[in-house]
Amino acid sequence: MLDAAPPETRADPAFQVFLAYSLATTPAADARDAARALRLAERALRSGFDSPATWEAIAVARAAGGDLEGALTAA
Repeated sequence: MLDAAPPETRADPAFQVFLAYSLATTPAADARDAARALRLAERALRSGFDSPATWEAIAVARAAGGDLEGALTAA
């Protein structure tokens, strides 16, 4: 999904957070990618997109990857 998006959309931190949350929470196991979700959410945070949605995406990505302590820290 990210790769198919136009460059200006890929660079949009709000889109990165949306995609991160989607990758971490999708019910389709073959599409779930906790590591990529975490990278996207952290990239959005580093770009200055410090929002509750960003931290929620980080928390769910960490939880999906098995880092429950990290998820609680982010939440």
